[in-house]
Amino acid sequence: MVILLVGVVVGYLAAGAVQLHAIAGAVTAPAARAALAAAAGHWALVAAAVTGAVAVAMTCTPVRGAGGTPDHG
Repeated sequence: MVILLVGVVVGYLAAGAVQLHAIAGAVTAPAARAALAAAAGHWALVAAAVTGAVAVAMTCTPVRGAGGTPDHG
């Protein structure tokens, strides 16, 4: 549960940093909107890649039994 919460907080902080970096060079409101739209597109691609990597990692990880101890046999 804590790992999930940390992931959400880190995600929000990273999204804010990406948005701040995107609008840092914008001088006008239309340029800021265009920069934020481009950053949102890039952020969506990054999120999809991370989600895919986690899904692959979960698929490749063996699941232990209900006993909670590894099988040494």
